Amino acid sequence: MFYDRMPTSFPDGREEAAHDIHRGVLKLKTYGYPARWRDGYARFLKKQYDVELDDVAGCEVNDAFLRYVEEYNTRVEEELAKRFGDGVLSAMQKEADRLATRKVKKRQSR
Repeated sequence: MFYDRMPTSFPDGREEAAHDIHRGVLKLKTYGYPARWRDGYARFLKKQYDVELDDVAGCEVNDAFLRYVEEYNTRVEEELAKRFGDGVLSAMQKEADRLATRKVKKRQSR
């Protein structure tokens, strides 16, 4: 669900994540302007770990929303560490950033 308007309350993020994990759904919630490496990161996560990035809001969010997303993502990150080892997301972000940087440099040299 993408939030155009920010509600003042949200469900418990950890509880919702646990429910999704139980159903076999792994996703990380994102919001704001996407990083330049977002698309590559999303492809890596989906291909290698069957994890989806779920864009749930733009740049304007409130504290309740931030808490919800942090709770949700923390629970999913715990599950990913359990399944694939600590640091898996950090490594994927670095690789996606490296590839995005290489792509930008390649375009600039044309």
